[in-house]
Amino acid sequence: MKNGFLNNIRRGLGRAYLELYNSDNRDMYFDTVLYACLHDCAYDIFFEGPKSDYLYKMVKLFNVNRQREIFIAIVNSLSIKDNHSLTFQKLELLMEYFHDGFEEARNHIFNHFLAFSSETKKWTREKIDTLEIIAIEIDKAFGLKGTKQVIKFIMEKHFDPDEFGWYVFRVARRYKKDKVVKEFVEKFSISDSKKKERIYTLVELLKSTDKVFITSFPYHVSKEEFDNVISFLYQSDNIIDINKVLSAYQEREIKQKLPLDLCLGLLRKFGKEIETEIYKVIEYYNAKEVEELGLELIKTNEHLTDGLIMLFNNYNKKYKNLIVEAYVRIPFSFNRYFAITSETITFMNHKRKNYPDEILLIIFEKSYDSFNREYIFDVMKKRNLLTEDLINECLYDYDYELKAKASKIIKSRIKLSNN
Repeated sequence: MKNGFLNNIRRGLGRAYLELYNSDNRDMYFDTVLYACLHDCAYDIFFEGPKSDYLYKMVKLFNVNRQREIFIAIVNSLSIKDNHSLTFQKLELLMEYFHDGFEEARNHIFNHFLAFSSETKKWTREKIDTLEIIAIEIDKAFGLKGTKQVIKFIMEKHFDPDEFGWYVFRVARRYKKDKVVKEFVEKFSISDSKKKERIYTLVELLKSTDKVFITSFPYHVSKEEFDNVISFLYQSDNIIDINKVLSAYQEREIKQKLPLDLCLGLLRKFGKEIETEIYKVIEYYNAKEVEELGLELIKTNEHLTDGLIMLFNNYNKKYKNLIVEAYVRIPFSFNRYFAITSETITFMNHKRKNYPDEILLIIFEKSYDSFNREYIFDVMKKRNLLTEDLINECLYDYDYELKAKASKIIKSRIKLSNN
């Protein structure tokens, strides 16, 4: 297994494709490409989608026998135990094969629908998410005929109408005149007037397990209820409830922010039981206390990314080298989300001097966040950091918009050189 190559695939970097393309012995990479096809390579399936088309371009670099070997392995590996992200990747790979002349590929997609629908006994949120993915792939492969069979199953199961928003939108747009689809859409589309109105109170916040409600709470809460939140944080000793409230106040754009002295008081009072949530609340604050705390976190190497974000928001040019040295130590991981990516983009998105340009290249190469790499590219362009090699590599990146931007730059330069 070529681990460095695999990690570049997970990142979606163009260098993975180029490494395989330029190899004199592609068979050395076969096991790694096969492994990638059979294991979830999406860092964030909601924003990025599956890396199937990116993977398939690498599959096509092998001979026909090797391509079929991977095809058979994908088919044999399909399992109702696969999560929705891995199911998405595998079925999209089969669609790539189908469009490339493997006629039997779409039959395997339908067979997986039959197995999944008949063998699933407990319809959890994850299972329903997976079913929605399968339903969309059936529509891609079989059109209205296959879609009607899927709709029939969904209707018979009496699922919650809220569970299939993406699928409902798709079929409603594609089959406006079909009676079966129209009946399904009407049943599974809920008008705004029927939706439960949200009540943004402290009591509702403490009861809620809905992440969307929790994160939207600070944007809708009244001044009176915000005062109740403050009083609660001053008075309560319930760590679980306090942490839930703090988890709601962890975005830069929040206007009614929790007072800094309150947050620091909670930190002194509860220590490690609460520090993670506190750091994520105050890392956006511009204050001497936050600056000093950021320096301490970087020095101790604990909560390193929180410490860096604190310095981003309290930047002084004297911290330039310190930030680069700390940035090198970030343990980027495929299995863990790092907010540092978007925060770096915000921090560096300008043309001012005496800023740590090196961190842009570090995060471009090491982050697994393909979705944000497009914006890192934009910032690097603004700061005149793009090299010819990097631009050429981006032509083969997983991210479509990034590939388009790299192509546009190259075409523009060719046009200039010809004039």
